[in-house]
Amino acid sequence: MIVMRDGGIIHCDLKPENILLAPTAKTAAAVKVIDFGSACLEGKTVYSYIQSRYYRSPEVLLGYPYTTAIDMWSFGCIVAELFIGLPLFPGASEYDVLKRMLKILGGQPPDDLLREAKNTTKFFKHVGSSYLGIGPHDGPGTAYRMLSEDEVEGRETKRPKLGKWYFPQQRLDQLIYTYPWDNTKLPETEKADRVLLVDFLRGLLEFDPNKRWSPFQASGHPFITGEPFTGPYEPVSETPRIPVAHAAAVDHNPGGGHWLVAGLSPQVGSVNRCLPPNNPYPPKMPFSYGSSYGSLGSHGSYAGNAGLASSYGSYGDVNNGNIGIRLSPGSMGPMSLGASPSQFTP
Repeated sequence: MIVMRDGGIIHCDLKPENILLAPTAKTAAAVKVIDFGSACLEGKTVYSYIQSRYYRSPEVLLGYPYTTAIDMWSFGCIVAELFIGLPLFPGASEYDVLKRMLKILGGQPPDDLLREAKNTTKFFKHVGSSYLGIGPHDGPGTAYRMLSEDEVEGRETKRPKLGKWYFPQQRLDQLIYTYPWDNTKLPETEKADRVLLVDFLRGLLEFDPNKRWSPFQASGHPFITGEPFTGPYEPVSETPRIPVAHAAAVDHNPGGGHWLVAGLSPQVGSVNRCLPPNNPYPPKMPFSYGSSYGSLGSHGSYAGNAGLASSYGSYGDVNNGNIGIRLSPGSMGPMSLGASPSQFTP
């Protein structure tokens, strides 16, 4: 998961069925994540209806722009399920899933997320600047209250589906501490392990995707490392990064210009398709960031000298208003998406 996040890859369907034990010659307990059929890149999300319902993150339910953080939510659901033997949020509908989240976790998504999410009105009612008692862990107030079943029925003309509860309707920490819910007296070492597990899940099942732990941060938790637990875990801060999809965005415009970087060649828009051979001026190219686009260097290799590039669509920064890309004679025709200019060069 650390590798996926570093690559800006969102799995979009993490669940127990997609995690395999794959023993190797080196270890008998290797783990492999499979089924990337729904995967996408950060900044290039395509679908809004993703993730299996039991493992669906709050931001996906609410229609908020999502990142690799949704996989960490799914991972938290899986970890809890492995311990209690049952899905943590087995809702019969999205309303039911969200209602269980609020009940078990004792909070709700932050107001800024609810203000910007497109599906908020399906689940929440705006009640003013502050509504006490339903903030995170019943702390600070919020301007939103979750709709009751009657209110949903009044809006949608049908009552939301609600599933059966297969375990006590308690907060997450109590569910973990009292499992298997038969008043079994636990040894002290087991109690200590459960305290670790609850603290670990706290960072994974965080409503705010910006505060949810990343794979790297989670990997340093004492529940994973085995180090002594001295109190609530505070993860190390990570160096801000630009995901691949943000640093190298795909830009599609009606004029026919397609851009696909990250190693592929620039796709010349319609404004460039009639340039005469040996044209001394650089072609016009739409761009979204303050750097130029193209394959990384001569024939796909990286060229560090910015501004002047002598190969087939090499990489360079913008200098004095000029884009650091040159196309060689003979490669002025339109190219199909993902094609390399070297194909069209004698």
